[in-house]
Amino acid sequence: MIIESIEMDNFKSFGHKRKVEFRRGLTVISGPNGSGKSNIGDALLFVLGVRSAKSVRADRLSDLIHRSSEDGPGRRYCRVQINIDSGENADGEKNRKISIMRELTADGDDFKSSYYINGTKVKYSDVEQLLDSLKIYLDGYSFVLQGDINNLVKMTGVERRKLLEAISGVESYDNQIQKAQADIVGINDHMIKLDVRTQDEQRRVEELRHDKETAERYLNISNQILNLRSTLMEREISRYNMEIGSLNTQIDELSDQVAKLEVENSGVSSKVAELLEKRVKIEGQRASISGQELNHVRKTIEQLRLDIATKKMQIQNIGIKVGEKELRIQRNLSDVSSLEEQRKNFEIKLKTNNDDMDQITAEIKELDRKLSSIKGRNEASSGKLKGLKEKYAELDEIVERMSIEVGDLEVDLDKINNRKIAKTIELSTMEEKKSTMEFQIKDSVWRSKESETIATEERRKLKELTDGYYSLKNEVHDLISEREALQKKLIDLNRDYSRINAMTQNQKATQSKALNLIIGARNQNLISGIHGTLKDLISFDEEFRTAIEATAGNRLNSVVVESDETSQKCIELLKREKAGRITFLPVNKMTLGRPRGKAIIVHNSQDSLGYVMERISYDPRYEGCVWHGFQDTVIVANVEIARKYMVGVKLVTLDGDIFDPSGAITGGFIEKKHENMVSEKKAVEISSEISVTNVRIDELSSIIKQKNSELDRLTEELSARSREEGQKRGRSDSIDNEIQKTRADLDQLKGRITICTQELGSVTEEYEKKNAEIQQLKTEMRLKQREKAAIMEEMKTQNPEEAELQESIEKKLSQLREQQTQISSEISATSVEIRHTADRCNDLQKESKDLETEIKILEEEKNSINADQRSLEFNLSKAQQVEAELDKNTREYTEAISKLDSEISRLNLSIESNRSMCVTKKDVMITLNSKVANIREKVQQLSEELTNSGGKPIEGGGSDQEIRRSILLLQGEGETLGPINYKAIEEFSLASSVLDTLRGELQKFTDERKELEGLMEKLNKQKETIFVKTFNSINEGMNLIYGKLSGGGEAQLLLSDPDKPLESEVHIKARPKGKTFAKLQSLSGGEKSLTALAFIMSVQRITPSPVYYLDEVDMFLDGSNVERMGQMFRANSETSQILMVSLKKAMLKYANNIIGVTSFDQENTEVYGKTISPDSEEF
Repeated sequence: MIIESIEMDNFKSFGHKRKVEFRRGLTVISGPNGSGKSNIGDALLFVLGVRSAKSVRADRLSDLIHRSSEDGPGRRYCRVQINIDSGENADGEKNRKISIMRELTADGDDFKSSYYINGTKVKYSDVEQLLDSLKIYLDGYSFVLQGDINNLVKMTGVERRKLLEAISGVESYDNQIQKAQADIVGINDHMIKLDVRTQDEQRRVEELRHDKETAERYLNISNQILNLRSTLMEREISRYNMEIGSLNTQIDELSDQVAKLEVENSGVSSKVAELLEKRVKIEGQRASISGQELNHVRKTIEQLRLDIATKKMQIQNIGIKVGEKELRIQRNLSDVSSLEEQRKNFEIKLKTNNDDMDQITAEIKELDRKLSSIKGRNEASSGKLKGLKEKYAELDEIVERMSIEVGDLEVDLDKINNRKIAKTIELSTMEEKKSTMEFQIKDSVWRSKESETIATEERRKLKELTDGYYSLKNEVHDLISEREALQKKLIDLNRDYSRINAMTQNQKATQSKALNLIIGARNQNLISGIHGTLKDLISFDEEFRTAIEATAGNRLNSVVVESDETSQKCIELLKREKAGRITFLPVNKMTLGRPRGKAIIVHNSQDSLGYVMERISYDPRYEGCVWHGFQDTVIVANVEIARKYMVGVKLVTLDGDIFDPSGAITGGFIEKKHENMVSEKKAVEISSEISVTNVRIDELSSIIKQKNSELDRLTEELSARSREEGQKRGRSDSIDNEIQKTRADLDQLKGRITICTQELGSVTEEYEKKNAEIQQLKTEMRLKQREKAAIMEEMKTQNPEEAELQESIEKKLSQLREQQTQISSEISATSVEIRHTADRCNDLQKESKDLETEIKILEEEKNSINADQRSLEFNLSKAQQVEAELDKNTREYTEAISKLDSEISRLNLSIESNRSMCVTKKDVMITLNSKVANIREKVQQLSEELTNSGGKPIEGGGSDQEIRRSILLLQGEGETLGPINYKAIEEFSLASSVLDTLRGELQKFTDERKELEGLMEKLNKQKETIFVKTFNSINEGMNLIYGKLSGGGEAQLLLSDPDKPLESEVHIKARPKGKTFAKLQSLSGGEKSLTALAFIMSVQRITPSPVYYLDEVDMFLDGSNVERMGQMFRANSETSQILMVSLKKAMLKYANNIIGVTSFDQENTEVYGKTISPDSEEF
């Protein structure tokens, strides 16, 4: 395996994209100091995944991005890619090419690092797995950087031992031992807690045992009582059923009696009918004798009686109406009295609420003061608890681990999403192709049908286009004429506005110049979107002019514009002309504020004349601009009222006196000038008309531009249609063949779409599951972060008593504020009730007066009817006298009729008597039926109660009295048991189960602790064995390598205490050729470097790598030592690729490849590569 090349883009000194080729053997990188030689090694470390900026000689990640003096801020990214030939893989595949790329991009103020393998975005763990498979390790001295030699020399003996521990992999054993120790500590903690919990649970079980037995005894008593009561209910149901049977018998008897009476009535009614028939005959005989006169008199009498009855009914109805109206008057008087009483109560309640509101407000103010004092004391003190710190650290580690896991899952989600997008694109492409094919089929069919009429259709369309062209041309001409007329009108309006404005100008010179410039720019349509001054865009009653002008002041001269872009144009114009300053109010940015609390209170008071904004008329879209000018200022009548409400709210009087929320008062005499008001009004009207005219001119210009574009389009279309007319004929055979082929292809495509849709559904489901997993993990991470924040807050708490007091005050404040809100609502509601009560009293009093008037009218009508009734009664008396005279001749018949009437009356009385008896008996039957229904309902209720109670009736059981006595005895026994804890039975069972579980867990933790202690003992032995083996291997290799590098010297590693290797210090001794052994610190600079290098190369032998990178490790060596080192590196390069940065010419002799590095502009590195023979002196 070799690294074939490295590509760097915007990385450190490589501002331009550069590719450096590497070959097998020994490659030496050389060049002047500061030219960027080591940046190639930094790029290698960066792309292979080094996460620390310090490891690539940078203070922070942003320092890795190239900075150019010419490009300003520069490009905010860097990218490095290495291309690897992995040789033969596990499957026998040769010359497998692999590319690894790392990209650093700006993400706001931070930087985001991304990894890619063969162009696919991956996780860092994927890069680590790939490097492991290629046997490339970033530790083990595969990469030797500047300073590594000196660091090794300067190490203490303990530091060297820890280095050897890391090389031998002892750290993994330490991690396992530490984890086991932590687990044992955790187990001990759990066992202590479990033991405490077990003891507590044991005590709780014993306490619950008595309660459980008492509850079971009480339940047994309750069941006995329930069964006895069920027995009584069953007996009562039986008695009710017997009563129902008796009542049904009575109902049957009454029913028979009613039937008999109805038969008797039927016979009597037949006899009455016979008598009536006989009476009719006698009346006929009498009528023949008395003649028509008597009949006429009798008819008159009947009519008079009917009229009199009608009059009596009318009088009676009038009396009823009068009585109703008098009753309503009395009821109204009573209601008025009641409402007056209610109003008084409401007024008392309103006063009480106001007093309560004042008291609560004072309490809130006092509590706020105390709370501020407590918070101040709490903030002045802080403390940290050990347990909280440990918990905080544990949570921090969990959150960090979750964050890494989220990152890995998001990489997986990106992969799934890429598959989803690919399937979506594939499906979309096929759907689009399907739509196209369907359209092609429809189009071909349509073209086949329309081929015969196409020429006529084309001519018709051409005529329509021609007519549309000339119509549009005439329309454009009319629009241009209208725009020219408006432009002339605009000139006249500008002239009038300038003349009137000059007469009314009273601003400062600079303000006047600036405003005139802006208004002129609007009037001349130089800048669109200028609406005018705030004063020009509002209107108000003259009564409030002084108050409104005093409130806004110079803000009335603020200029309202359409947008902030228009404001920018106006400001640039003012700066360019040096005309002064103006406040601009862009409609698209102005926001509407909210009245402050006290402003609302004053506004709702009876002294308020309303907000200033309420007294102004304006277009709703200028609402934010008007708010800027007047805000929540409240108008009051005079200074006395303003003083009543001042401070915390802005007030203005009708005379223009200003009361600021801070307490400042601005007031005095304002000269009211009326002579220019007419001119100002005229100027406003002209200004408004100018704005409207400008808007219309802009609209016309836009419309004309649009119409001209449409004219151009029509011209081109007319030309095209003229050329194409008559060319679409004679293609029916080819169209039929095209339809058949397209339909066959469409059927195949539909099958592929079905398969792709299923695959997309599967990928989408996988994506949603993965995304849900990420969201769940993020939610858990947020919960942990909140838990961290809560612990941090708890760590900051030092004085619990103060915290408790603070919490109590805050709770009291919350309650008081809720009361304040409630009382405020009650005050508003009570005020409404008072007004409503007064209105209702007025309505009732008015209604009573109207009713008295209606009664007078009805009394007059009643008197008139009484007079008519007396006249009718007089006429009736006269008619009856005439009837008596005529009736003398028919007395015999009359007496016969009278006898018949008596008999008929007697029989009718009998019928009525029978009917009355029937009714009575039927009423009794109804009563009995109702009683039966009630008893049946009771039986049903008792049956349901018996069923729902769950009790079981007892056979026998004695009399009802004995059963009730037994119930009383059982109830007394139950009361002696005292309070019953019904949950004790369930809680005892649950507590017993928990106790058994806790005992099981205690035994489980005991067994686990024994296993962990055995594991620790085993790991300690294995750790020492692996350390000694690694130590001996490095010692042997270092001595061999040092002998070759020094030309015959010796070097060795020594332990300060061989019996305790893991507690010893590790020392290095060397004997250069011709000298005695000396410690590493006592050697010369070159000898130290040579010894350290021998140590490093010995380590490399233990963990061999296909690639080595060494940065100026020969810096302190003399020529002969460099020669020997070069020979060794050249020999080692036969099995591994070696990349080395060196300035030694002796080293260059042994290089297979040389890469030259230089910098021409002090900013960018240039690279030149050369493959040379060992005896060449070209470089």
